[in-house]
Amino acid sequence: MAGSTFEFTAQSLEMLKEQIRAVALQKAVEEKVVARPEDAVVRELLPTDLGASEDAWEQTLNTAGDYNTIYNVDLDDKKVVTIYGVIVPNDTNATALKFNLGNSKVIDIWQIEKAKYLENPVLLADNPIYYSKSASIKIEAFAPSETTVPATDKIILLGVVVEPKGKTISPDEQ
Repeated sequence: MAGSTFEFTAQSLEMLKEQIRAVALQKAVEEKVVARPEDAVVRELLPTDLGASEDAWEQTLNTAGDYNTIYNVDLDDKKVVTIYGVIVPNDTNATALKFNLGNSKVIDIWQIEKAKYLENPVLLADNPIYYSKSASIKIEAFAPSETTVPATDKIILLGVVVEPKGKTISPDEQ
């Protein structure tokens, strides 16, 4: 079901992460990102995977009352990305995230404002967002009209990246 998120428990998060990793790895093999599962590294999503200039989850909102592009990147043919959740700090200005494939196809929209009122401000997606190899990723955050811009948010996206061993991480062979 698109656009749906839920609160997490430690058990649900671990179960979800294992399922996400397995499905992402399977899709990476199907798309020939890697030939076999043992040729791949499955790692946590970093801001630089989404086009950020450094590995810090920090976004700038420049327009109030509208969606602001916070990440924009074209994946190469040796990487797939799955986004399964979000951590929303209490001082976050954005109220929703829009996930696009390129500039025109909206894959999903998550209402994230509710997370600021939870004891643990983490939301997990019922249906994680999968970006295949060579996909154009565009993620936007909605800044309400009353937001004083420019504003800085520190929304953390939870996700995994599957890529060939040695591309970013070169694990020791045991």
